[in-house]
Amino acid sequence: MKKTELILAALCACAFLLVVVSVQAAPDANVAGTWTIVFTPPAGGGASDTPMPPTTAVFKQDGNKLSGTLTARGGGEIQFLGTVSGNDVSWSYKTVTASGNEITRTYRATVTGDSMKGTLTTSMRGRGPIDFTAERKK
Repeated sequence: MKKTELILAALCACAFLLVVVSVQAAPDANVAGTWTIVFTPPAGGGASDTPMPPTTAVFKQDGNKLSGTLTARGGGEIQFLGTVSGNDVSWSYKTVTASGNEITRTYRATVTGDSMKGTLTTSMRGRGPIDFTAERKK
């Protein structure tokens, strides 16, 4: 009877270890590199819903921390900061309009290999979320 109890205890311990190992979090996605971001035109159209041109993002990654640059419409660069958690990535930056209003833009996406799909939100009034896809340049 004692031998059976020891074997059962050992099997339970092994099963527990297998569960613990399989539940560990997936490693953070690697997003380092240059990505082309394409925005999906908003539904409904209208003058205020003019499609945004594609842009380029260059990501630098240190563990789960991101930094990088986006190509601005005028050709300059905008610096951003962000994070990676598993396959989820987010980054944001602030700009100031000509009238002096500060606007925060936040990107959130899910990464699958060399592709990502997500949403851009802005603190600007009247602007809804904008969907985007991105592909890493090789």
